[in-house]
Amino acid sequence: MSGEPVAHRPAGHATFPAVNGVGPGGVDQETAYTLVVDLASGRGRDVRGIAKRLRRL
Repeated sequence: MSGEPVAHRPAGHATFPAVNGVGPGGVDQETAYTLVVDLASGRGRDVRGIAKRLRRL
């Protein structure tokens, strides 16, 4: 890994779900994008609601 922290983030984000038995292949990209945008904008604050949306992915 390089000394640049940002350089290794994508690899870590892709590896964690794979280690936990979740592959990105079947994920609807638009649904995932909407979830990320909602969370980043503060619209998704309900933990149960977030968990439901993650399970649907």
